[in-house]
Amino acid sequence: MTTKSKTKSLKTGGIRIREIRADDDPFLGEVIRGCFLDYDATQQGTVFADPVIDHLSESFRKERSKYFVAEYSGKVVGGAGIQPLKGAGPEICELQKMYLKKDFRGKGIGRALLERCLEFAKEAGFELCYLESLPELKDALKLYSAAGFRYVPDRMGDTGYYGCSLFMTRSL
Repeated sequence: MTTKSKTKSLKTGGIRIREIRADDDPFLGEVIRGCFLDYDATQQGTVFADPVIDHLSESFRKERSKYFVAEYSGKVVGGAGIQPLKGAGPEICELQKMYLKKDFRGKGIGRALLERCLEFAKEAGFELCYLESLPELKDALKLYSAAGFRYVPDRMGDTGYYGCSLFMTRSL
């Protein structure tokens, strides 16, 4: 059975969600860039062009920050993280760098990652979760809406990603 046919019927069985390790960094960089290529969303001013994606484990060592990795059969297939929203109050966090490999989308893994992130955000004392996205990332936008995120008209904080044009929040 090929990986594609194995993952076709997968919900979250066989998936392990754990905290990031330094040896995950190169794989996550590939996953994130691959998503942008899959959706033809390679514009500047987004995480696609940010070298931080090659060193995510370092970026999420900060207080009240955590990045979760989805692993299938010992291989990194995606991830998502929570950090305080830079330039905002201490009650606001940001969902960051939530991406999955193509063959693992639409199988409940993104939902599991999102739930783990929101659970951590509540435990860390955040009251509001913010995210930025792009219109091209339609599948992610559906997931965010289904999870209770609502569009807001204006950017919050200082993410540094001027290429993102959609903003959403959710109370925790």
